[in-house]
Amino acid sequence: MRVERNYWPRVGFGIGLGAVLYVFGFTAFLFVLPLLLLTDQLVSLEEKLLPFGLLAIVVFLVELIPQLSTLGQPLGKGLLAMGLFLPVALIGSSVIWTILKKIDVLSRFLICASFIGLVIVIFGVWFMRHDASVQALDKQYIDLLNSMFTTVGSDGNQKLVMGVEPVQLYYLLKHVIASLLLPVVAAFFGFSAFLQLASRFRDSMEFTRKISDFHIPSDYVWFFLCAWLAFVAVAKFGNNQILSIVVLNIALFFALVYAIQGMSIVTYRMVHKGKQVSAVKLFVITGLLAILLPGLNIVIVFVFPLLGVMETWFTLRK
Repeated sequence: MRVERNYWPRVGFGIGLGAVLYVFGFTAFLFVLPLLLLTDQLVSLEEKLLPFGLLAIVVFLVELIPQLSTLGQPLGKGLLAMGLFLPVALIGSSVIWTILKKIDVLSRFLICASFIGLVIVIFGVWFMRHDASVQALDKQYIDLLNSMFTTVGSDGNQKLVMGVEPVQLYYLLKHVIASLLLPVVAAFFGFSAFLQLASRFRDSMEFTRKISDFHIPSDYVWFFLCAWLAFVAVAKFGNNQILSIVVLNIALFFALVYAIQGMSIVTYRMVHKGKQVSAVKLFVITGLLAILLPGLNIVIVFVFPLLGVMETWFTLRK
């Protein structure tokens, strides 16, 4: 494979920066961004995809090496599987996103989200078939919560801190995380893809106008409505926890898609009122506020999606 001049230094820098973002933990959801930005500077598809393969090897080693001593034990296998989930989902989505460069952005994102859903199913089946690893992980995290929410009283007996029952809290958190996997990981990837698209525009207002004109085809509303109707039906008449988690993931994912359209409508209204607003800043600030101020999640989960869905029947941009 013939490569452009300075190809390997740029690839090395992108992989190094991605690895640093991954290792830091709280920035791990951005670790594919450097390579997504690099793809815009390269010409051939082989040059664009090779760095993702090399980054996958680096991240695999980062996850594997700490588990080498316990890899033969259920806990080591479980921790390795958990560690590999996000890299597989994000690197795979990035490869698909890069290959499908010539199709429209919404279709690319939906295909990438479908891949993320497939990864969730594959890892979910693996955990279902490795019950010993699941039990070992449960024990480790319950022990961690016990150390955080129990204390020894003056009488020598353990007491709960703030009345929190660690076991109940753990299984509640486990259920919540499982119910949010698809929309959260899709949002992680979508944010990196959004920043990649924004980097192509030197004029931020030009990109903002493009975002303000983002529309979802009206027929897609049926996916949103059917997903939420299915969730209501499963919640009311079904007793299958796995089915309810799957349906809720799908419903929340379509809520995320329409939340993007809702934010585009807000951007449109602000631009046409003469305000110098940046779509990148608006989306980033909204995301940060949703994370730092949990009460604002209500706006993200309900108001923005409903605003996006309402445009199916009402003209909100004129």
